[in-house]
Amino acid sequence: MPGYDRNSMKNIQMRLDVLFKTTIKDNVINLFYPPTTATLIYTFGLLEPEKTKLPLHQHLMKMLKSEFKKAFDKNQVIALDMLPTDTHYDKNNNKLIRIITYGKGRSRTEQLLLN
Repeated sequence: MPGYDRNSMKNIQMRLDVLFKTTIKDNVINLFYPPTTATLIYTFGLLEPEKTKLPLHQHLMKMLKSEFKKAFDKNQVIALDMLPTDTHYDKNNNKLIRIITYGKGRSRTEQLLLN
């Protein structure tokens, strides 16, 4: 690929990770829009932080795990906007639940237990 430099791509990825981490913090703690967290959850899925493979995914799961309930208590509408449409907050069991539907009547569930 012309102009492709593996080191440059790694540097770009590292910079984007820093920007995304800042945006995640702004979404979850400061309740800022747009809710980038919804896109990242949709892309990476819900998973306990220690089971993730990518540092950005782990950061997202740690932030949601420790801060989502606080965000929900501050402003339910904005907190729920942080989630993709296939994900909901189970307040009684204090967890985020994502139901991914595919094929004919097939689905799988992902969950993240919150602190």
